[in-house]
Amino acid sequence: MPALLEPKHFPPVNLSDETTQKDLFSSVMEEIEGLTSKPEHLDAVKVNLIASPVGPLLIGVHEKTIRFVHFTQMERLAEQLMRLQQQLGKPLRHATHQLHEQLEAELEEYFAKKRQVFSLPIKPIGTAFQLRVWQGLQKIPYGTTWSYEQLATEIGQPTASRAVGLANGANPLAILIPCHRVVNKNGQLGGYGGGIWRKQILLDLEKSSDVRAV
Repeated sequence: MPALLEPKHFPPVNLSDETTQKDLFSSVMEEIEGLTSKPEHLDAVKVNLIASPVGPLLIGVHEKTIRFVHFTQMERLAEQLMRLQQQLGKPLRHATHQLHEQLEAELEEYFAKKRQVFSLPIKPIGTAFQLRVWQGLQKIPYGTTWSYEQLATEIGQPTASRAVGLANGANPLAILIPCHRVVNKNGQLGGYGGGIWRKQILLDLEKSSDVRAV
């Protein structure tokens, strides 16, 4: 696998602008694609960048399922994408898929408080234990929170709250698998890979919503 891209390829710009973000994403993906072979039968993950109220999201689709939804720091976009390619063991390709468009539409409904349940096909990749934790996360009702201990009990591992916390942090499908709904047993937010500020926004959004699940 090629080395991570050097930051010199992408000079500092105003990365808060959505158009600039998309342009940078296109440039980074062009660099990455240039470092990998392109046979016609290439088993690639289709990647796109979409905007959201909590910042840009990287979306990966493979075999008609969503494989990842990641928050991103645009300043470290190249490094993040190269790391994802290494982790997945598959090349990434900048391409639009129907699921990208469907997810963008459902996220717009979610942030507008018009959707509580997502209808998208997902296929997270992880260990057997991680998959159990991620399945448990999907049982946490919208607008509520569980403690790590509650989640550990739900999956039949009541003494494994620390391991559950690690699996929670490794969730590859932000928002869709609601790891933001897990907090410390004392009510404090605890950690969140996307940043505590994002976790607070998501929890506040859900707790203030009174719409029915779609």
